Amino acid sequence: MTPESEAFYKRMKSFVVQNPDMTFIIYSAEKDERQSKSRDAWLTYLKAKGLNSTYKTWVHILKNGGKAIAVPAEFPEFFDISYEPPKHTVVFS
Repeated sequence: MTPESEAFYKRMKSFVVQNPDMTFIIYSAEKDERQSKSRDAWLTYLKAKGLNSTYKTWVHILKNGGKAIAVPAEFPEFFDISYEPPKHTVVFS
């Protein structure tokens, strides 16, 4: 794990401990709009922050159906208030 990814996961863990009700689960098999928007927003966030190894790991997990990823909030801007999402997002396919 890269130092950046390790710092990200520590920050995520701390956020979840402080805000357990905001935790959101992204399921790989879900095709509904809410899941798609959240998944695409988080993947875009990881790319924007340069967390490429984490991005690749998450994509691998989500592409191998039947798995899920717990994120600290439905959208990354709730987790990282300094993050301003771009107008275009990564689209997971």
